[in-house]
Amino acid sequence: MISKTAQKLANLPAAYQQMSSDKLQGLAQISQEMKDYATCAKTRKLKPEEYTGGSCSVSNMGMMGVKKFAAIINRPQSSSLAVGAGERRAVVKGNAVVIDQQMSVTLSTDHR
Repeated sequence: MISKTAQKLANLPAAYQQMSSDKLQGLAQISQEMKDYATCAKTRKLKPEEYTGGSCSVSNMGMMGVKKFAAIINRPQSSSLAVGAGERRAVVKGNAVVIDQQMSVTLSTDHR
């Protein structure tokens, strides 16, 4: 989710002003950094400079069972993506009602 968000924001200069597309990282590197940040956060060793300075944040409360929420934008960021828990839902596909795995994703933006 983090990698795809960064890729999409790279194409939206008005929303992605604090990092240029040449600084996009590969999925393996992003995954390892997120694990490192999570470990630091859990042990209360995460430093402000490690979570500030971006243009968008991704907040995943889905892993705690939260289905849908709106994330608060951390200034000076322009947006925050809230990721809810995946769940099986009844949906219409064609002319049939089927069960599908879905999740809610909410984008909060600062319109200024």
